[in-house]
Amino acid sequence: MEQRTDPAHVQHPRWCLKGEICTGDGIHHSKPLTVVTGDAYDLLRLWLEQAWTIDQPSIVLEVTTSGEVHYGYLPIGQGRVLRHQLTRLLDMAKDRAQPRQVPKLTGPSERAAEPGEVCTCGRPAVKVFTGGPFGDTGYCGLPDGGQAGPCPFCGGPRHQSERCPQYRLRPAGGDR
Repeated sequence: MEQRTDPAHVQHPRWCLKGEICTGDGIHHSKPLTVVTGDAYDLLRLWLEQAWTIDQPSIVLEVTTSGEVHYGYLPIGQGRVLRHQLTRLLDMAKDRAQPRQVPKLTGPSERAAEPGEVCTCGRPAVKVFTGGPFGDTGYCGLPDGGQAGPCPFCGGPRHQSERCPQYRLRPAGGDR
C-alpha cells in the first residue's frame, strides 16, 4: 500500500491553492488561467501542477474542442521555451500587420539603404546613417530593438544598450 504524506507537513509553493486536489490527491494546483478572445474557437485554460514527490512543476494546458477536453503537460523548462517561441511568433505577426514606413531622409548624414544592408536588430535596413563613431549603421524603421531571441550577429543574448561588436552593415553573403 502506498504511503501518503501528511498534508499538514507539506511545504506548499506560493501558487498552490491548498484545496481538495492538493490535500486529497497530493498534487499542488494553481488557479487556472483562461485563455479566451472574441475570435477563439476553442476554450483554453492553463495552470501549474506539481505532485508532492516531484521537484519541478508542470504547466497543464487544457483544450476543450467540440465538447471534448484534452490535456497537455509541459515541464517548466519547455514552458520557458514555448514562451520564447510564442514571443517570436507574435513579433512576426506584428511585423506583418504593420507595414514599415520608410523614414524620411533628413540630412546629408543619412541615405536610403541598399539591398543586403541590415539594421542592428538583423532586419533589412530602410535607412543608413553614414559616418559617426561606429561607421555606417543600418536602421529598419522599427525602434523595438528587434525580435526576441539571440543576437543575429554573434548568437549571444540581445545587446540592450549598445550594438553588437560583430555587427556589419552588409553581412557576409549579403546582396550587392
